[in-house]
This record gives sequence, C-alpha cells and structure tokens, in this order.
Amino acid sequence: MIVRARFRIEGSKGFIEGVALVDTGASFTLLDRGIADEIGVKYLGKSVKIVTADGREVEAELAIVSKIVVENEGLPYAHLAVTKFQPRV
Repeated sequence: MIVRARFRIEGSKGFIEGVALVDTGASFTLLDRGIADEIGVKYLGKSVKIVTADGREVEAELAIVSKIVVENEGLPYAHLAVTKFQPRV
C-alpha cells in the first residue's frame, strides 16, 4: 500500500524532513545521493539492485543513518539504499 506520511531522516551532518509517498511493502528506504551526502550517511561498501514500481532496475549503495522517523515512529541506526535519482524524461 502506498500512503502519504511525514518523515525525518537524520545523518551525522544534518537531517531532511517533509511529506513523502511511502510504500509500506518496500524492502528499502531509497534516498537520493545528493541528500545522503548532505545529511551524512555512513556507506557500508555494498550495493543492491532494486526494481522500481515502473519496472526500472536501479543499483544503489547500502548505508546507515542515525535515525528514520515516519509518522512519529522512530528507528535508530536504520539501513537504506542510496542512488542518484534520474529525472523522468
């Protein structure tokens, strides 16, 4: 199920927060590389391939953030996948 939810992702250098569409069945939280580097994620040196909802295959690097909060439910030291988001053409 896809729902609108308030979120906050905290890294070692800062945070980002806002409202996003959340796929409640997703295996990973996916974060843009520019934002990941700005807030300070810790890269794990491993990558994964993810198939997006529109069928595209994306390679992403695994990373850890200090905390992810979705609708006031926090998860410390959360894993996520980081990739460079491509604009739709």
